[in-house]
Amino acid sequence: PDGAVPNGLELFQQRRNEDEVIKLVEEIDLSEDDNDESDFSIEI
Repeated sequence: PDGAVPNGLELFQQRRNEDEVIKLVEEIDLSEDDNDESDFSIEI
């Protein structure tokens, strides 16, 4: 179907924010691994 998606912009922004949080958590996890050579990973 063509046309606007109800709440489409809101859903897009929410998904983008979720993706940004996931990237930050992954960066923190990688940084922690580099700092303490730990095998433990953060599970999302």
